[in-house]
Amino acid sequence: MTTKYNKQFFVLSNNDNSQFVFVCYTTNTKNGFCHTVETLKDSIFGNKVITNTKSSYFNRTWEKYDYESTLKRACKKLGAAVYKSAFIDNNINRTF
Repeated sequence: MTTKYNKQFFVLSNNDNSQFVFVCYTTNTKNGFCHTVETLKDSIFGNKVITNTKSSYFNRTWEKYDYESTLKRACKKLGAAVYKSAFIDNNINRTF
C-alpha cells in the first residue's frame, strides 16, 4: 500500500450554491513523487469522488503553493466556469 502524506483540503464554493472539495495528498514513486487531487461533490448520498487527477514529478516543483498545478488541472476537468471561479475569481480556499 502506498503511504499518503502532506494531506491538504481545498474548498470551492460557486455562485450556484454548489461546492467542490479537493482532497490533495502526496505519494512517493520510484523516481520522485506524485501529487493526487480527488474532487468530491455533495450528493444526496454524501460526498462522491467525481474526478481523480495526478501529476508526477522527478524532482522539486516550483509552485506558489503545494498542489497548485494539479488543482488547476482538476478544475479544468470540471469546465471553464469552475476554473474561472477557482483561479480567476479566487474562490478556492485552503482548509485545515
